[in-house]
Amino acid sequence: MTDARFWQIIAESLERSQNTYGKDAIGQVAAELPSFVNFLNDQELLAFCQRYEEKSDFAYDGVIWAVLTLVSIFVNKVGVSDDTFMDIRDNLVAQGEEIYDRLVKDPDSLLEYQEPLNYCELYIESSCWGVLEERKLSRPERSPLKLRRPFPDWGDIGFFRAYLPKIYKFVSERDPEFWFKHTDSA
Repeated sequence: MTDARFWQIIAESLERSQNTYGKDAIGQVAAELPSFVNFLNDQELLAFCQRYEEKSDFAYDGVIWAVLTLVSIFVNKVGVSDDTFMDIRDNLVAQGEEIYDRLVKDPDSLLEYQEPLNYCELYIESSCWGVLEERKLSRPERSPLKLRRPFPDWGDIGFFRAYLPKIYKFVSERDPEFWFKHTDSA
């Protein structure tokens, strides 16, 4: 399955969920997705599920996770666990190609999009594999997941200033001492 076809299916299911449940109904994409993937033949369905996994896995990135954690600490007063990060990555894929590509390429742009921060348990992956199971098709073995880029050190002020200036400013405005609390000299 091509990227274009994959993103077309996501876009159609996102559009239907917004038409049915309202503009802010991103969490309903998982409810709509089975109706879109059900019409795929077995080979296409398997390819769609694998492509979904690839997109979610590619977003398994320490820098993205760090950005989400920092924003969540100051907005929601909690960090981002590995399970929460999995849900957020599901939500990120469900946002569609434009937002996914932008946030994966530039995690500093996350502050421009509120929706990926409002994670929800979409279970898109479960929807895909659920349809496969209904057809009695087996799921291929999955390699262990590894972070694409490591989680940055909170004390590396230079990294945040240079590569994540919006996040650096966001955090500094809320807690001017944050970065100094996390340096080795603190």
